[in-house]
Amino acid sequence: MKGKPVNLLRHLSRKVRVTISLLLILLLLIFISFFYEFANAFRIYDLEQMNIKLKNIEKIIEKKGTYLEPDTAYLVKISWFFYDHLMDKGYPQNYEIVNSMLYITNNIKKGITINNNIRSVYIMLEDPGAHNILVNGESRSKDDFLDLAWMGTCFAMKNNFHIEQRNLRLSYTRNIDVLSVYHKITSYGWTDDAESVSGYIVINYDKDSIDNQLNTILNQGEVFFLCNTETNETIQFGKTILAGNPDSYFNSSEFSNLRAGKISHIKQIADSSFNYILMNEDQRLKDFVDNTKYKILVFVLLIGILSAILFYNHYVQSEQIKLGEIELLYGHAQINSHFLLNTLDTIYWKTVYKNGIENKESALIEKLCSILKYSLDSSGKNTSLKDEIEYSKQYLELQKIRREIKMDVEWNIPEDIMNITTEKLIIQPILENCIQHALNAEGSETLLIQVNSQVENTELSLFIEDNGKGMKEDDLYRLNMLLQTNKPGRSSHIGLANINRRLKLQYGSNYGVFLKHSSLGGLCVELKLHINQTARTTQQK
Repeated sequence: MKGKPVNLLRHLSRKVRVTISLLLILLLLIFISFFYEFANAFRIYDLEQMNIKLKNIEKIIEKKGTYLEPDTAYLVKISWFFYDHLMDKGYPQNYEIVNSMLYITNNIKKGITINNNIRSVYIMLEDPGAHNILVNGESRSKDDFLDLAWMGTCFAMKNNFHIEQRNLRLSYTRNIDVLSVYHKITSYGWTDDAESVSGYIVINYDKDSIDNQLNTILNQGEVFFLCNTETNETIQFGKTILAGNPDSYFNSSEFSNLRAGKISHIKQIADSSFNYILMNEDQRLKDFVDNTKYKILVFVLLIGILSAILFYNHYVQSEQIKLGEIELLYGHAQINSHFLLNTLDTIYWKTVYKNGIENKESALIEKLCSILKYSLDSSGKNTSLKDEIEYSKQYLELQKIRREIKMDVEWNIPEDIMNITTEKLIIQPILENCIQHALNAEGSETLLIQVNSQVENTELSLFIEDNGKGMKEDDLYRLNMLLQTNKPGRSSHIGLANINRRLKLQYGSNYGVFLKHSSLGGLCVELKLHINQTARTTQQK
């Protein structure tokens, strides 16, 4: 494959080759120039400045103040407010507990007053038996409270932190947009055996108030928003609105990236599925995209692509011409093979006419004709195991007569698997190796060959063994490694490598040729094939 483009260029005229070479050089220079200017334009904007600005934005959104910061026993101290049966008994008798309760509720009211962004603060226990909630420091019954949507969000939280934008009704005629920030906390009692208390603090911020504060620190072209990575929902802030789907601008799995001329800086909120995302459209990048020189480069690049398409089209046409020539030659080969078979058939009958049917020459020609018809048959590359074995037996009989050798062959193949489909010409090359190598073994007067089979589920293994000289352990290991990796190597066993490659291409990498020592003293070659399950079921019936 490496030599094909080079060979193709040789068929072109000198002018065309020079033109193509210059065009390739021009395209390379264009790409280098484009990459250099693009990298410089991106490198000018300081991402560290965006990181500092993102930290300031984070302080505005999550600002609670010291009055709303819970301690480790926060919910334990105010748990009295959440149960009717405790409130009916009046305040607890312990002065310190009452003082802590009043201190926390007063701090909630102060926190709302000091922070102008906060509209309301809700506190609820995780215990379903707690029928009351704490609203702005006052105990309220759940049944008498109109704003209930946030409660479902609390119980559905997968993390300890959650944010959502929602509409809050202030009265029957007025609604406002709020940013509800959810915190799940767990408080602990003062003794070691005290049970922990879990609950939720929900702070509702005025969305318009936060937008106004963010507008004072966001520059022109900057967009800030929150993104929930689980739902891909976004909450946008400030006066600049993000156009289109945020997925077209960023990939939430990356922390610094470029999309459509935008630079984005992303920070994940701890213990949540949310990301803070600050996006800036760098003017230098925009100028680069709109630059006239860039448009010229794109135009030249399109010309290069068009030239490449024409070049490839010419290459495909030349390959099609070569393929037509190969098919034509193959047709001639078919004619020549039929001519050869017909000629041998004529010689056979003339020999029978002169010498009678019972003679060595007639037997040789008959078996050779049978072998040639099988091997040159172009109707398909597959055959039945029965035909493959019959062809292999004809081959051995031919070798017996031609070489005048003593040969004892055992075929241990059950009749119920004879109709299994196999590749053609996979047994004969193995038998040829047996004859060539086993005849050279010292002290062996008769060539012993055994062909056994084994079927497991959808796998068929054929074992061809001989009593030849076999192989050394190192040579056996090296050859097995070459066959398993299916890589060409320096070896005289071309037939084995050819069969192995055919079987792997046909059935997969787990199949092919495997070698081991034979109990007969020589070599055992295993051919592993895959059996079609439908054909196997039909055969068993």
